[in-house]
Amino acid sequence: MRIIVHPHELGIGGSQLNAIELAAAVRDRGHETLVFGRSGPLRQRIDELGLEFVEAPPQGRRPSFPDARALA
Repeated sequence: MRIIVHPHELGIGGSQLNAIELAAAVRDRGHETLVFGRSGPLRQRIDELGLEFVEAPPQGRRPSFPDARALA
């Protein structure tokens, strides 16, 4: 299964960190995961966990049409 995790931001926060760590746990169970979002302080944690990261476009509402195009 392919799973995309899209935290509302990558600033330090509980829900964002939980989403990233859940992505790693799901990946460890054999699924293909990636994290999609705007770069921030938690980007380092994504790299530490060895998760794929796709950077979202810098402007607009979340999720937006530019986000959808970037994911495609």
